[in-house]
Amino acid sequence: MLGNRQYGHPLTITDHSSRYRLACEGLDSTTSSLAFAIFQQAVKNFGVPEAMRADHSCPFSSPNALSGLS
Repeated sequence: MLGNRQYGHPLTITDHSSRYRLACEGLDSTTSSLAFAIFQQAVKNFGVPEAMRADHSCPFSSPNALSGLS
């Protein structure tokens, strides 16, 4: 939750090898249409990747881990 009491959902796309940031956006929703538009722009700017790696989990915490931390 952000300071304005609304949720923010970060979407970051980086190059695995160089760690270069291709996109970093704060979204107000997790709908696929918002994310898809950002991926389309990244592909338009940088080309189609040979492979993609995704993290579909909470970035730094998990409700199932000890004390909610991963």
